[in-house]
Amino acid sequence: MSRSSLYREVGRGRLQVVKLGHLTRIRVEDLEAYVSALMAPPGEA
Repeated sequence: MSRSSLYREVGRGRLQVVKLGHLTRIRVEDLEAYVSALMAPPGEA
């Protein structure tokens, strides 16, 4: 693999990680609410 294509792959992977980071950062509150709802005993939700 040439150096330029290696850099391109690394850049693409980093972009995906950044996108995922933005998505997860936005969804942290939703995830916490979902987990707390799962952990709550039936009837308290």
